Amino acid sequence: MRQPMPSQLERVRFGAPVTAVRVERLGRASQTEADVVPRLKREFERGWEAGQRDLGQKLVDQRAELITMQQALLKRLRDAVDQVARETEQHLAEITVAYVEKIVGALPISAESIAAVVKEAVDGLAPSAVFEIRLHPEDLNLLERLHEEVGGVCDQAALVADANLSRGDCVVRTKFGIIDASRATKLSQVREALLCSA
Repeated sequence: MRQPMPSQLERVRFGAPVTAVRVERLGRASQTEADVVPRLKREFERGWEAGQRDLGQKLVDQRAELITMQQALLKRLRDAVDQVARETEQHLAEITVAYVEKIVGALPISAESIAAVVKEAVDGLAPSAVFEIRLHPEDLNLLERLHEEVGGVCDQAALVADANLSRGDCVVRTKFGIIDASRATKLSQVREALLCSA
């Protein structure tokens, strides 16, 4: 705050001789309320506007930061959902294979089912092909009882009882290789197909 100017009647003393003196009129010694209030109002408004601009910029910055955080969170959520979906598909495939194995294992072995397995195994062979059909001994007995249903398949093939095979299995040997129509092989193919697609 400014000190009031000494009145003209007061004496001014200097500690050293004055070499250059300059006198200026500074205005009135004290300002009235009418002078101060408009100036304060202007300063207040200028400060208010500066504060509003600053606050507006801070809000824009915070909003941009929140949007960035939100996008990062959404990406993490999408990645987590994708991971859960992949894991769920894998587990469902494994559960499906386990149930298929149980169902197939519980199926009764009949002469008709053995005949169907044999027909499927030799289906792609040429009519003149020479081959051997290997079956579990009990399955071979069932198949021989149903000779008519199998048709000419048994006539052109050597039927061999193989105690190393499980019930329901069929292995066909040709001069070119082996056709494995065992339940385990078929289940393995189902498992592979399901797990590869998951």
